[in-house]
Parts: sequence; C-alpha cells; structure tokens
Amino acid sequence: MKIVCLVDLYTDARQPLMIAEGLLQLNKNVVFNQDIWSLGEKLAEQEVPKKLKEDLLDCDLIFVPDFEHFGGGNHRPYHEGVTPSKEIWDFLNEKDLWSKIVVYDIKHEDEYPDILDKCLAYFKREYLRWEPDGNFGRFTRRDKRIRPLNLSIVSAYEKMFKRVDHTKVRDIGYFFNPAVLFAHGSHYNRRVNVMIHLHQAMWTGYDVQLTVEGWCSAINSHDPVSFPPKEDADFDYWHIFEKYYKLMANTKILIDAMPTRYVAPYRPWEVLASGSLCVLDPEKQEELEHPFEHGKHCLIYDSTSPPSIMEMIDQVKYYSKNDMKRERIAKAGLEHAQKYHKSINRVKKILESIK
Repeated sequence: MKIVCLVDLYTDARQPLMIAEGLLQLNKNVVFNQDIWSLGEKLAEQEVPKKLKEDLLDCDLIFVPDFEHFGGGNHRPYHEGVTPSKEIWDFLNEKDLWSKIVVYDIKHEDEYPDILDKCLAYFKREYLRWEPDGNFGRFTRRDKRIRPLNLSIVSAYEKMFKRVDHTKVRDIGYFFNPAVLFAHGSHYNRRVNVMIHLHQAMWTGYDVQLTVEGWCSAINSHDPVSFPPKEDADFDYWHIFEKYYKLMANTKILIDAMPTRYVAPYRPWEVLASGSLCVLDPEKQEELEHPFEHGKHCLIYDSTSPPSIMEMIDQVKYYSKNDMKRERIAKAGLEHAQKYHKSINRVKKILESIK
C-alpha cells in the first residue's frame, strides 16, 4: 500500500507529527510533501514537488489535515522547493481524489460538511461539540460520520524527558499561566476553577508550584516539536523546552485541567510521558480505547465539581508523602500510555477502521 501524507508542520504540529511518525513506525510506503522533523531529528524527506502530484494520483490513500491547517492559510513552507499547501489542496479538488482521502481534522471548531460527504473517512480530535450551558457548557456528539482521533505521546516528548534530570524537588505542580486568560477568556473557566481551589487550600508542609509565569510565551506555539535545526544560535529547542520539561520531570505529582470548550488537549500526554503521577481531568473517556483507570494509572477528578476538586487535593497530599504508592501508579500510567497511546496506535486504529 502506498500512502501520501500531507502535512503543514508550520501550523498546529502535534497531530500531523503524530500521524506522520505513526505511519513511519508501521513501515508503510509513505510519501510526504515536507521533510518530517521531530525535535531537530529528520524522520523522513519530502518528495520533490513534481513527483508529488504523480504520487497523489497513483497512491492508495492520502492523509490530509483540514482546510484551515492545510490550504486555507498563508502558511510558510520550511524552505524553497516545498509545494505550497493551497496548490496541493486545489489539485486534490481538480482531480477529485476524495474517494481515497482520509481527513484528520485538527480544528476545535466545526467540521466541513462538504468534505464529510465525499472523503473516505473523517477523523477529528474534537469529536464532541461544546455548547454554552452555565459556566462550563456541555458536550454533544458531532455527526456520527466523524470518528474520534485522540492525541498521543509523540517521540519528541520522550526525547526531551530522556535529556532532563528526574530528581523530584517539589511535591505538586499545576502549571498554568493566568496571562492566557486575557487571550482566551471563558474557555479556560475549568482551569481557573481548579486554580482558585488550589490557591485556597492549605499547603503547609508541601512544596507546591501552582503557576508558571512566562513559560507559555516561550512554548505557546506547538510548532517547535517539529522544527528542523536552525542556523540561528538564538533559536534552540533545548532552551525553549528546558524549563517546562524540567519542571514536569522534577515534580512528583502534576495536576491537569481541561480547557472548558475542548476535549482533546495535548498536555495530559506530556504529563504521562514525564513519568510523574498524572492527575487527569477527562471530560470524556468513552471514545478512548484502553482508557486510564483511577488509582491504577493516574488520579481522575472532575474540574467542574468543587467536591471532586477538594477530594483530589486530599489525594495529592496523601500521595506526595507516600512515594512507593505514588511511583507505582505513575509507572503504571506511563507503561499504559506507551503500550496503547503512542503515534503508532493511533495510525493503526485509523487504518483498521477504513479497511
């Protein structure tokens, strides 16, 4: 089977990188429109533009992101010689190749109905639609033709955590930058709700870090995980990610909270990859094969429920002082994620579902 995988790794890069490296790990015959990089390591080379269009015509499957992330924006290629995504998107339409196209939709917003009607399969990480309803809203299932595609651990996370010291110097971390509220407003209500309860709790005798000022501005873009090496000495992956990843690796327990309107963020996968104990706030897990179990792989709570948050606070205090129990759960969570929730698992599921 020959597959063409279309990406624009200059935009929201984690999901395209997951798809690309999953296909490569399956040893598929894959052609890419761009070089594929993972934290400065080249995983695959791009096809030359002229040959790429021939590959699109004679391949068996085409993986392509949504129009907003591929074709719809003025996204810059990494270097000269890369076919612009808009040109490729127009070619797909001109040759009517939709019967062999698998769409992996990265957007939080609505899907494209016209594409749903004609593509081979449509996968979306935000498979639930958020609707305003009180402070936190509610989620409903999107069109049943849309198949869920959760994020996963990607190789860049594992590479970074191999490079940092994992000595635990603090008990509990909730790494959230309040400055993002000014940019994103109410879709962070859930995270703010947790932050308020954490600040009000008594932490005497515990080493706790509840916010990290400044790190968001350094890595707010998801792109550096898939950047190639740069000549500019001021740009270095290690310096960009060092503080963030060292904070995670040096913390016994990491608390995560869902954004209010989104159901598939990337941060839980980073936390699980760190090997620290993950405190997970999943809005929905029923679409996730091999879900995580409370007390076995992680701790699970509901960020919209004050009683659940207070119970979670008691639990993290307990586990921060019980190293053997905490390390056992954290190890099981990491092993579960590495077995069932890596790039190769996501791509296997896609290919199996479209046979």
